Amino acid sequence: MAKAKRGAGARAVSRTVGAKRKWPRTADLRPWLECYLDLCEGHSKPGQGGLRACVPLRQLAECGRETAALARLQRLLDRLPPTECEATSFLALAGAEISLDLPDLRRAETFLELAESRLKRAAPRVRRALEIRLPRLRAMNGLPDSPAAGAVGSNTELRPLGEDRQAARAALLAGDRTAAARALQRVLKRIPDFDPFYLKAGLVLSLLQGLRRVGDEAALQKSLAWLDRNGQASYLVTGSLRGMGLVDLANEHAEDRVARLRKRLKQDADPNVHFPVHEICDELWFFVQTGQPETAARLLQQVLREMPRWPGLRGGFAGSGVLTELAELVAELDSPEAACGLLGLAVEAGRAEPDRGFRKGALQAAKAQLDAPGLTAAIARAGAIKSAPKRREALIPLLTRRAAWPELAAVLEEIPTQDELFEAVHGVLFRLPGGSRLA
Repeated sequence: MAKAKRGAGARAVSRTVGAKRKWPRTADLRPWLECYLDLCEGHSKPGQGGLRACVPLRQLAECGRETAALARLQRLLDRLPPTECEATSFLALAGAEISLDLPDLRRAETFLELAESRLKRAAPRVRRALEIRLPRLRAMNGLPDSPAAGAVGSNTELRPLGEDRQAARAALLAGDRTAAARALQRVLKRIPDFDPFYLKAGLVLSLLQGLRRVGDEAALQKSLAWLDRNGQASYLVTGSLRGMGLVDLANEHAEDRVARLRKRLKQDADPNVHFPVHEICDELWFFVQTGQPETAARLLQQVLREMPRWPGLRGGFAGSGVLTELAELVAELDSPEAACGLLGLAVEAGRAEPDRGFRKGALQAAKAQLDAPGLTAAIARAGAIKSAPKRREALIPLLTRRAAWPELAAVLEEIPTQDELFEAVHGVLFRLPGGSRLA
């Protein structure tokens, strides 16, 4: 029976790669996530398809498509042989997290029991990962410990957070939206102290989805503003808000975040100015990719006017990086000629960097843009690459950033193999607003 399933998977993949598809023509996460998950469901190796699907399934659920995500997850599980441990366990963990956010506690426990049932016969590497993740997931969600889960390390610091999240779910299931909102506000105040950092984006989006389920839009906006003020609402949140269908709130969040970062740059003498500028540029590219170049251009002009007065802006690697990154936006929203002025300054700043390695990196980045300023020139240069796989690899991130959807679809249609198609669509997702998730 397992052999028959693998054969069916191989046939599905050949149809996926060989058939003409209707690729999305939007920067919205949901349709691209669905394209990627279609590839996962048709993978010739069901275990690999299942593993690749875990994070995108959670992202699809965050976009308000929980039922569809769980249906896809079940189909992926059904393709796995009974002896498979790794993909089964991690898909089950993803299913538990999605179910808890619904909230559907019984279904979540079923998924957790499935993951725990694979623990003893899993390979040592997988077993250790499960011994870390299973108890942590239970602690983060206020669920009782399970002797079957094993444990590596202590999760006692996560228990208060988990108790508040569980209180919110219990109140929501009981129909007490006021109590649920109060519990979620307690969760909100715990987020700045939450660790590990790579799970924080998921926790923030889970909180925002919970507030949306409660139906308190005012509380949702206030909570988002509080997260922004405390540095907890990353660029990922902007794209995810749009993916949830909260388009106006996503736009407001992006503008508010740029304003807060500009204020920080005007007041803070920290020389690491490239970090907040990178965050500003992420938000501006969000506007470009979602068809709002006028907003991006207006905000960019505000940044450029204020830049000479930033107390932290000095020569060297950081200053060169700031000028190089802003020049890419100037080329797209103004002109390549205007960008060349900034890039000349970036080269001067890079030459002033005392560290040899940093100096070399800064100059390479600035000179690469000087050779082909703007996305139009970069796309033309990438299109001239003779090797077809390397040409596609260079073109896909540039076309995604430019929101050149018809041209991107044409490049994706050229791809002849399953592995390259997976990497290509993953590359698109990673460069969409809110798409670059690790967990």
